[in-house]
Amino acid sequence: MSPILVVDQENAQEFNSFSFEGPEKLLELWFSAPFISDSESGNTKFGLKTVSRDLWDDMLSRAQCKVLSVASSNEVDAYLLSESSMFVFPHKIILKTCGTTTLLASLPRLLEIASSIGFTRPLRTFYSRKNFLYPERQLAPHNSWEDEVRYLQLFFPEGSSYVVGPTNKNHWYLFSDVADESDLFESSLDPEDETLEVLMTNMSPERSLQFYAPSLDVVHQSKGENYMKPQNNDQPVLSTGHILGAYVAELSGVKELCSTKDGKAVLDGFQFEPIGFSSNMIYKDRYATIHVTPQDHCSYASFETNVSKTQFGRSTIETIEKAVNTFGAGNFSLTLFQAKGSAHEKQLYEKLKHFKSYKREEFIVYDFPGYDLVFASFSSV
Repeated sequence: MSPILVVDQENAQEFNSFSFEGPEKLLELWFSAPFISDSESGNTKFGLKTVSRDLWDDMLSRAQCKVLSVASSNEVDAYLLSESSMFVFPHKIILKTCGTTTLLASLPRLLEIASSIGFTRPLRTFYSRKNFLYPERQLAPHNSWEDEVRYLQLFFPEGSSYVVGPTNKNHWYLFSDVADESDLFESSLDPEDETLEVLMTNMSPERSLQFYAPSLDVVHQSKGENYMKPQNNDQPVLSTGHILGAYVAELSGVKELCSTKDGKAVLDGFQFEPIGFSSNMIYKDRYATIHVTPQDHCSYASFETNVSKTQFGRSTIETIEKAVNTFGAGNFSLTLFQAKGSAHEKQLYEKLKHFKSYKREEFIVYDFPGYDLVFASFSSV
């Protein structure tokens, strides 16, 4: 099945004029339970992908965000949200929200939904975030990292909390819980599996301005009146935010950053008015997501992906450099979860220590079951 896109016109119009800011909260749950694929009959929805939109909307309302559009393939449903993104696979879910959203408030409902389709406790749980720019604005249970950990331990009492990096500079928080079946999980890991997150601040004014919304007149003068209009009944009618999003993605270099070597990735972008940008990309069972807040006093951009080096057609280092250049980052930090067993592990870690025009502030490697976690931060020179 070719990937399809469904636009929520009502929500897209409501958030066309909504601005958001701040580092994201990120929750990732992996499940292991029997589920049946009915792909032989043409039905490719199973596991978490069978959950109805109404249930997801209910869960997301507790995190204080809404769905703008959904890009779907056989392997994953990518939800573009009013505040960041959600990715639903048959056996795992990734929820990423920014601003003053209350992501963890959605956790009880999320676990209920998973239980209703036969999933018991998650096999692995990750909750992470960068240090907030404005921590005093956050709502419960996100008032502090200590509060977040206490809340998470209501559901995962054996979970562990980590603070990675210097607490008086850019740093990163992680809560991790691994079920007793971790050996089963590790035996199924793909040695090429890695998830990269690049968190960027102090964007250059030139790059920041690319994420201020142009008018539709500007887009039509540049691209023609029929730009992004459906050519047949199978294509969705796009909102203004999605039309502007496609234009900004192309103009800013986001589309190129997210393009795979074979050109078959599907990009769903949204330009908020007057400022701010979000996009999801899906390619087979892989994804990339980008969120930008371009205001000078609090400029921030994030890029996260698990697309492999082979699929991108470039190295991990080249992808990081491309992301940093796309957003003109003055400072950036990165996290890299990499499955153990990679033949190029040590060589990669050495290369991650050095980026032209940047000074390394921190470089830390954590040894987790099945994975290594790299955290590094850099400032411009």
